[in-house]
Amino acid sequence: MNILKSKGTFFSALVMVAVVFSCKNDGAVETGSTQGEPLFTVLSSSETGVDFSNDLEENPLTNHNVLSYQHYYNGAGVAVGDVNNDGLQDLFFSGNEVPNRLYLNKGGMKFEDITESAGVNPPNKRWCTGAVFVDINGDGWQDIYVCQYGPYEPEERRNLLLIHNGDAENPSYSEHAAEYGLDDPNESMQAAFFDYDKDGDLDCYVMNESKYALVVYQEVFEDLKEKENLEAASGKLFRNDGGKFTNVTEEAGVLRYGYGLGLVVSDIDQDGWLDIYVANDYSVPDFMWINNGDGTFTDRIKETTRQISFYGMGADIADYNNDAYPEIAVVDMASIDHFRAKTLMASMDTEGFWYFVNTLGYQYQYMFNTFQLNNGNGTFSNIANLAGIAKSDWSWASLLADFDNDGWKDYFITTGFRRYARDNDFRNEMAAIRAANGGTVPMEMRPEIYEKMPQISLPNFIYRNNKDLTFANVTDEWGTSTPTYSNGAAYADLDQDGDLDLVVNNIDEKAFIYRNNASEQAKGNYLRFKLTPEKTGYLPVGTTVTLKNSGNEIQYQEFGPIRGYMGCMEPVLHFGVGDATEVAEVEVVWPDGRFQVLSNVPTNQVVELKQSDAKARKSPKVEHKTFPIAKVDPNELGIDFVHKENEFNDFAKEVLLPHKQSTLGPKVSVADVNGDGLEDFFVGGASGQGGVLYIQRPNGTFEKGPSQPWAELDAVCEDLDALFFDPDFDGDMDLYIVSGGGGDFEGREAALQDRFYVNMDGKGTYGKVGNALPEMHTSGNVARVADFDKDGDLDLFIGGAALPGRYPYPDRSYLLRFNKETLQFEDATAELAPDLVKPGMVKDALWTELNGDDYPDLVIVGEWMPVSVFINEKGSLRNASAEYGTDNLKGWWYSIAQTDIDRDGDIDFVVGNLGLNGKFHADFSHPFNVFASDFDKNGTCDVVLTKEYKGRLVPTRGRQCSSEQMPFIKDKFPTYKDFANAGVEDILGKKNLEEALHLQVTTFHTGVLINNGNGQLEFRPLPNEAQIAPVNGIICQDLDEDGFDDLIISGNNFDAEVETPRYDAGTGLVMKGDGKGGFVPVLARESGFFTPWNVKHINYIRMSNGKDHLILVAVNNGPLEAFRVSGKVLFSSR
Repeated sequence: MNILKSKGTFFSALVMVAVVFSCKNDGAVETGSTQGEPLFTVLSSSETGVDFSNDLEENPLTNHNVLSYQHYYNGAGVAVGDVNNDGLQDLFFSGNEVPNRLYLNKGGMKFEDITESAGVNPPNKRWCTGAVFVDINGDGWQDIYVCQYGPYEPEERRNLLLIHNGDAENPSYSEHAAEYGLDDPNESMQAAFFDYDKDGDLDCYVMNESKYALVVYQEVFEDLKEKENLEAASGKLFRNDGGKFTNVTEEAGVLRYGYGLGLVVSDIDQDGWLDIYVANDYSVPDFMWINNGDGTFTDRIKETTRQISFYGMGADIADYNNDAYPEIAVVDMASIDHFRAKTLMASMDTEGFWYFVNTLGYQYQYMFNTFQLNNGNGTFSNIANLAGIAKSDWSWASLLADFDNDGWKDYFITTGFRRYARDNDFRNEMAAIRAANGGTVPMEMRPEIYEKMPQISLPNFIYRNNKDLTFANVTDEWGTSTPTYSNGAAYADLDQDGDLDLVVNNIDEKAFIYRNNASEQAKGNYLRFKLTPEKTGYLPVGTTVTLKNSGNEIQYQEFGPIRGYMGCMEPVLHFGVGDATEVAEVEVVWPDGRFQVLSNVPTNQVVELKQSDAKARKSPKVEHKTFPIAKVDPNELGIDFVHKENEFNDFAKEVLLPHKQSTLGPKVSVADVNGDGLEDFFVGGASGQGGVLYIQRPNGTFEKGPSQPWAELDAVCEDLDALFFDPDFDGDMDLYIVSGGGGDFEGREAALQDRFYVNMDGKGTYGKVGNALPEMHTSGNVARVADFDKDGDLDLFIGGAALPGRYPYPDRSYLLRFNKETLQFEDATAELAPDLVKPGMVKDALWTELNGDDYPDLVIVGEWMPVSVFINEKGSLRNASAEYGTDNLKGWWYSIAQTDIDRDGDIDFVVGNLGLNGKFHADFSHPFNVFASDFDKNGTCDVVLTKEYKGRLVPTRGRQCSSEQMPFIKDKFPTYKDFANAGVEDILGKKNLEEALHLQVTTFHTGVLINNGNGQLEFRPLPNEAQIAPVNGIICQDLDEDGFDDLIISGNNFDAEVETPRYDAGTGLVMKGDGKGGFVPVLARESGFFTPWNVKHINYIRMSNGKDHLILVAVNNGPLEAFRVSGKVLFSSR
């Protein structure tokens, strides 16, 4: 998919849309006892009286079809509100081509259709989308604001404002949008009413789509130079000026073209001012409009996030991990099924991806759902893959709520698209027809072609909160698996039994009323809060309610009915509380800052909260929080190093490479190089940039060493690791530097030679020794020192990286034995450790003692490698991984550290892996695989990543990018369907696979290896907070001086190929050890250790005062960062 080229509209080109198909039916089951039933029961229309169906009459010969009007299947919404003030929640359904419908709740899940008498379809009703209940005139009756768009001229599709006529017995409405100034004529999707300027009345934001979907970008930007075109493509902010609304979009700073689909109003930065989040479809990044408190907003999406969804659909903002910091959930269209993913989704256009990022300055966007974990410091990390919700097919509503009343918010997602116009084979067939007919599809052919679009019905997904940052897909178990085409959705306690029911608007099928059976099944208790503001009609959006119980247990919610997709929720805050019969404390903060506290509140009731009972909030003391680990400006310490990566496109030749191999540095090495008792450090440079040696001064600052020969002589080399040691036993620290690199060194392997520099005067003046090492024109990653043969001198292990340009083939590793007579290192690998010649792509290693014979053993880890244990048998090293139980512990290991974790007197290990927040998944029963060979015999190494699907291995990459690497694929599999149905054996051939390099991953968990003292190492994964990102660096230190080592970990990888979301969620983590093998996460907002950069290594250096330490953080293509640890660290209890 080349997103830089024009795609056009109508039958002359394809829109990017998808499918979902089901038979039209009543969808129902008869009800009775709920015991033994799923959590949700789909009630029949005959039982509820709700028979609304958003039917569409497609016509390929007009513009009423998805090929002519790309938003044709975007569906319609549902709003919940009480139209007759009887305390029961009524239902309003928007209709596209069909009339809107209003249903009066009669109790007991019975509804009466009052559409005709209510007058909710005025003459100017066209194509309705989202709707919201709001008492806009403060008369005590719920009015309805209805958005409109559709294949009509702007003047025909102005938004509607249905004003309640004030009759409870026979509720009816009159349309007055123009009178109030709210008759927006643009392609409106949803609106939200809230008090953005805190003047005591309700303002309005209208979220709009735009006409520019699939138009070439240069044409879009040229067209937007006309202000009226920009205004027509932008959302609108209307300020309430005495009951009439004034368009203040431009002066408020929110005039921006976009493709708004998801809308949530929330105080995102928790500063007391309401912000606006808009999830945008297509290329425009989501808007995070942060309220500046002066009537203006600023989009902070790039500052607060690190990646977002590309096709942003529905959105929600809510606290799912009960820490009072709300998360942001946005859905996209990635398929959970291999076949659909390979047929319905085009490959990411690499050129377009970087055009958005580098030229337009957009945030990184990927075609997956995002789930932004709130870091509690104004930033977010996308953990959708860790949470288990990165893919949910073509998704619309995104709703976080506690559906099983256990006290934790679950996740409901509606899915469906009536016809998959973006099916790759269909698009190709259309392109061929257009090419044969002058660039268009003849009118007589259109009906037949239109029917060829695939139709696939899918369920609405629901996920139970596992209370550990993850969700479990319980769609079948909870009863939402009926296939359909669903769009707008809302939740409410329709039958007043203390649980949340669901209402869903479907295309070409009757709306779903999901009755929640949680209360009947005694799943948990509840507590509900009805908000009564002082001013009649004022919607107190932004009111927060926090429940607190003993043991630091909290729940937090913020009131705001507009969320999900075209959904207006009930105006009540619902809390599940599990087994609790009483809540110790309820704190309520109203939008004006006043608060109230309720104590010992019994559960299973609806509590009315009156703003008139609230007290003025005391002015909080301005506190500058001091962190136990404090970031310091390295420049103030004399450290001015900035790593500058040389530009190289690894993917130009290695198209299917999962991530770059040319951007793996730098690392930091620590030693006292001048004999003054103070620790100094060396940080490596990229190719074209020398590393730097820094000498610590007595005052705790640093200066550059007196000589830097590596920069003068060897700047062409890429420094991947450095090792200080004293091989000549002259009492000072010499320096070994490992040279490495990726495909940029293919053909110039001489620059991969490792280097040795001797400390000539013991004062840190270094000179290069040219003949100390054997010829090593190979790529390395790590160097470790030990006297492995117990002959009284120091020897080396050098871990090899990937063979440049031939990932995942490993380059050489070395066991270098020091020769005292020649003062040279000799390659003894083949003689003494043949299994170490090419053990894999080694990322880290350490010498240790495992069997008590006083000979140092070796443990190495790497990518596509097991944790490999080499036992030293009096100077020769033997692979004993199977004996120690680690031979099948295969991962993308990046780091290893050792300490006595459980205080039993032996050495345990901490091993850093990719983590669980990546696109790829593996376990021991379903490993992740790679095959590599020159499959197409053209002289290049072809990489094929595979996963298991329905009992066989299939490629993870699609037909388009796979054929760019291996062109024969297009000829062998002429259609995307053919490719999607093929296993990797069908594609590459059984014999070729047998002859290829085949590697596996069985776990991506970061964890600890506990030495049980019986020759076995037991792997235990660390908590999920440690699985958010790759762990490239590990420090083991007893930070709080309790006798147990704690952990400091950090890492990211910003250089994945563009179809894989980059691994950028890491923020660094401190973990308090309990001395028994367990660790408790101490998050950045409590520890102060916050490292959101492309971190490749961390190290610990003692400061000159003998008490403080620095954590040095080595960042790829960025400055070296530093954190001060001042004495004993006192961890917060939360």
